[in-house]
Amino acid sequence: MSKMRSEILSQGKVLAEAIPQQLHDAEAVRTVLGGQPIRFISLVARGTSDHAAIYGQYLLQYANGLPAGLATPSIHTLYNKQLHMEGGLVVGISQSGQGTDVIETIEQARAAGASTIAITNDLSSPLAEAAQLTIGCYAGPEESVAATKTFTTSLSALVCLSQALGAPEELLEGFQELPEKVDATLATLDEPLGQFAATLKDADKLISLGRGFQQPVAFETALKLKETCYVHAWGMSSADFLHGPIAIVEDDLPVLMFGASGPTSPMQVELLQRLQKIGANLAVFGADQNLLSNAKVAFPIGKDVAEPLLPLLTVLGGQLLSCHLAEVKGINPDKPRGLQKVTKTR
Repeated sequence: MSKMRSEILSQGKVLAEAIPQQLHDAEAVRTVLGGQPIRFISLVARGTSDHAAIYGQYLLQYANGLPAGLATPSIHTLYNKQLHMEGGLVVGISQSGQGTDVIETIEQARAAGASTIAITNDLSSPLAEAAQLTIGCYAGPEESVAATKTFTTSLSALVCLSQALGAPEELLEGFQELPEKVDATLATLDEPLGQFAATLKDADKLISLGRGFQQPVAFETALKLKETCYVHAWGMSSADFLHGPIAIVEDDLPVLMFGASGPTSPMQVELLQRLQKIGANLAVFGADQNLLSNAKVAFPIGKDVAEPLLPLLTVLGGQLLSCHLAEVKGINPDKPRGLQKVTKTR
């Protein structure tokens, strides 16, 4: 069994152990920041962690009503511009805690008057030392180059942060039951996704789509397919996809769509039907029955899970598919060419 597959399958246990520790860390955040007005939140990350940051951007706006956006590290590291950060909260996310540009952005934000939080799997890392507060991933050593369990634990850390900043309980109801649902989802998806991966053996192009909370899942799935299967996979917002990129769709092009019932459903269903007319080879992941019932291939996930928490389950589909497809293509997912576990950019 590959290290990647082993780590994917471990995520229920990992989250069960991580969440109580993350909630403890978040209490320190509540204590330190609870009385401080926050004008805005900026999230800084790279790679897989950047997709966690996009999830955080949605979550902190939706559940906390706080303006949240993605930082541009090169403004700090290459252009050497100082920003007015008073009243801001800057969150750096890095599984290794060694990303140079993430660390420098946190350092400069803290010096400019912002509150700073690190989300990292290494509590003794330079990022943890640079930030005012830390919420750990507590995922244990991640040996696979392709990050899986540190992605889901980064998402759970962001949920704990959202709770610490005052998110209404009802919006995140069921959070602590997620580890059991992760185990159940993995058990349900594993064999069908192995079979589906076999149908994609010769695929060299693929589109991965999502809207709202499922957008970062679409991005992360495309990244995993690039890293481990060498597929030219594009992850996109379903809305952005309509603004031009839909023109590249041709007969039998594989398209993955991640969906949730709720406000994003009607436009996703309309897009799915349009793609079907073009001839795309569609597979749907998620809890939106309208999407699932219209898809050529359907993977129901998280029927009774609150929409903001669903990405912790739907991303499992993308992870498993990537792992299975790598094996079908005869590629070792633990040794992707040109990559190493820690990548440092500035």
